[in-house]
Amino acid sequence: MEITILTIVLIVITAWYAYQTHRMANIMTKDYENKISPIIEFERGSAENSADYFRFSYRIKNYGNNICFVGERKILIYLAENEDINHEIILSNDEEEVNPGTDGLLVGKTIYRKDIPRDEMNRIVNDHVMRFGKEIKVALIVDIAGIDKNYQKRRINIYN
Repeated sequence: MEITILTIVLIVITAWYAYQTHRMANIMTKDYENKISPIIEFERGSAENSADYFRFSYRIKNYGNNICFVGERKILIYLAENEDINHEIILSNDEEEVNPGTDGLLVGKTIYRKDIPRDEMNRIVNDHVMRFGKEIKVALIVDIAGIDKNYQKRRINIYN
C-alpha cells in the first residue's frame, strides 16, 4: 500500500516537473525570438500623386540590437472594392542588410499609369485621372528577417 501511494506521488511530481519544464522552454524560446527580432520602423518619405504617375518613398530603419535583413520589396496596386483584382510590381529581390543605428534602407519608386496592365483594372486605370485612395489602393510589402533569416512580410499602406 505504501509503495502504491509513493508511486502515485512520484507520478504527480514528475508530471508537474515536466509541465514546468515545458513552460520554461516556451519562455526561453520567446525570449530568444525577441532578442533576435529586428525592431523596424517604416519612416514615410515623400508621396506624390498626379494624373500620370504616383511616387513614394519610405526609409526602413532598424532600432534593434542586431542586424536585420530586407528581402523582397514589392508594390501591390489593387481595387478598393476587391483586393483580389491587383497588380504587383517587384522593386527588388536582393537581400540587403540594415544595421542598427544607421540611416536605414531607402525604398522608393515612381509608378507610371501607362505601365499598369490594362486588364481587370482597365475600368479604373484608364485615360482618366487615377484616384489613389478612393478606387485604387497601393501598399508596399517588404520581407523582413532577423539574424535567423526567418522572413516575415510587413505591409505598409501608401494610399488607403
